[in-house]
Amino acid sequence: ATGGPVRPSPFREVTLTSRRLLERMVDKGGLTARGFNRVLRVSLTLADLGARTRPSEEDVACALMWRGLSPAGNPVARPDWQREQAV
Repeated sequence: ATGGPVRPSPFREVTLTSRRLLERMVDKGGLTARGFNRVLRVSLTLADLGARTRPSEEDVACALMWRGLSPAGNPVARPDWQREQAV
């Protein structure tokens, strides 16, 4: 059985500062492996929408905030409409 084409890791496309930000969030325990992949995918999408080839640190920070985390590792207060959906 043959698999599909092997794609390079999207983690290679992240800038060094963005990579450090993601690693810091994992080290603090604020991001699981699944959350890490989701933040990475969202930041890649933001870069695509901004016509950039690589996600910037701002793209990663934005994806983290949408995940409910600040780049500093502190929880971000969610708007009321998001709190209701999360329950």
